[in-house]
Amino acid sequence: VAPLPFDELSPSRAYKDAISLRLNSGSNTGSLWSRQPFEQFGVANKTMNLGAEEPGIRTVSVTPEPEPLSLAEIESKLLQSLRISILKLLKLEGSEWLFRPNDAVDEDVIDQVATRERFFYEVESQDLKQA
Repeated sequence: VAPLPFDELSPSRAYKDAISLRLNSGSNTGSLWSRQPFEQFGVANKTMNLGAEEPGIRTVSVTPEPEPLSLAEIESKLLQSLRISILKLLKLEGSEWLFRPNDAVDEDVIDQVATRERFFYEVESQDLKQA
């Protein structure tokens, strides 16, 4: 079966490619999602003296980039972001329809996280009412 035209633009494929590129690069590459102007023009990690000849002007230092994240850290941050998003949606009135299963694999994961977060949210709400 030949790939469909929209498969080339798939966000999941782009995400996987970005992660593998970041993990396999081995060097301190900048963010794949956004770059600061000083990163784009090759002056990252250098000290920029802005107006150094004038007294009273301070020197601006660019901090080095943090170490690249491991795959486990990336997955953990992604799951945490998903949990926070689902919790925010659960707090919205009338959002129950978003979590009704329609037999998709990704919906099973979302349903499990939503069920867990709904339970914790209800427990926290009851604790606050009793206090």
